[in-house]
Amino acid sequence: MPPALRELGNWSPAAALPATAAPIPAEASQLAHRLTALLLLSATVLQKVAVPGTGGSETAMPISLLLMPLLMLCGIGAGVMLVDGRRLAAYLVFMACSAVSFLLSESLRLSMTGWIFVAVMQACFVFRFAPGRFDFARTLRLLSNMAVGFSAIGVAQFCAQFVVGREMAFFMEHYLPPGMLMSGYNFMIPLVWDSPILKSNGVVFAEPSFFCQFLAIGLIGELLRTARPWRLAVIGLGLIASYSGTGLMTLAIFLPWYILDRRRYDLLLLGALGLALLASQAGDALQLSAITDRTAEFSNPNSSAFGRFFSIFMVLQDYILTDLPTLLFGRGPGSVMEFFDQLHYGAFDPTWGKVFYEYGLVGFTAYFTFFTVSFLMARREMRVPLAFTYLFLGGYLVNVSIISMLLALVSLPAVHRAALGRERSA
Repeated sequence: MPPALRELGNWSPAAALPATAAPIPAEASQLAHRLTALLLLSATVLQKVAVPGTGGSETAMPISLLLMPLLMLCGIGAGVMLVDGRRLAAYLVFMACSAVSFLLSESLRLSMTGWIFVAVMQACFVFRFAPGRFDFARTLRLLSNMAVGFSAIGVAQFCAQFVVGREMAFFMEHYLPPGMLMSGYNFMIPLVWDSPILKSNGVVFAEPSFFCQFLAIGLIGELLRTARPWRLAVIGLGLIASYSGTGLMTLAIFLPWYILDRRRYDLLLLGALGLALLASQAGDALQLSAITDRTAEFSNPNSSAFGRFFSIFMVLQDYILTDLPTLLFGRGPGSVMEFFDQLHYGAFDPTWGKVFYEYGLVGFTAYFTFFTVSFLMARREMRVPLAFTYLFLGGYLVNVSIISMLLALVSLPAVHRAALGRERSA
């Protein structure tokens, strides 16, 4: 296995800056924390707010898309961020490969705008905080507090639809001016087909699945701190109110690892008791079958689960593996959905599949080299679950909310080589 990939996989959930690390200058630490907080807030609170005048159309642009590059520039100008040379070199190689894909493309859905979005969004991974400019513990505390707060809001929203009605419970969808509401998302989703009950989207999140994914990452953040059972329980209630499976999948894969690594066996017992209590006493009232029954969707070609995780393999086989030039260079930026309306199954474009479809094997290799290099010196605590969310749970190549989370929690607060060396020798 190449050293870069071996290093990417060599992670530890409990890793943190060593106790002997040099004190972080208060002013620099405060500015870095504020930039990180703004990234996380814009990724959540502003998730479905469009630039005024663009909302409700196919060209709707999230307002956070304008804020993220601005925050990067502020960090560079203030001296708390720097450009990582290795990341920059890998980024330029990927952009050169993507240019070849663009020039060779014959797709009718080829998009110059999409290519520019990729260039701008992915360029943010070139930056990282300068050594000694970041207090990661504060970011974990902020993430945990946000998860608890949004979870409480999401549970209140779910309950409010029975008291004040759906229109008031989902007030942003009904009262935000059309020109400021993002398009292309399913803001309000029923528990099951034709159900009068809606899944909670945490008020500010674009979809219940985004809400669920954020809470899953927030729960891991709380586990990395003090793992107080009552806070974990509050976040767990928010996960139930979202009635979505993507965040639960992240937890099912990674949560046991974190718990065992931190030797919090009491949480395993409390979690098992809590789930048993919910299933036996409140399962029917909460309609938990709306979550558990979704496991059967993986075998249904028209289901969300099949489309999200398996359909891309069929798409690649039918349209990319057909000839050598297409295999090598793909169909070009923005083309991944060009044949979706002709398929007899529900199709989806996860990030990894979108890269392979649009940029071919050459661009795919270049992009994942860039992605790997960007994460080599990144924070290890949440690197793997967030990478899983980004690569497999959605088409997030230009999704400003997910990329902002990656920047704030993994890529920007990279561990300096000296600190990393001390971690390894400890």
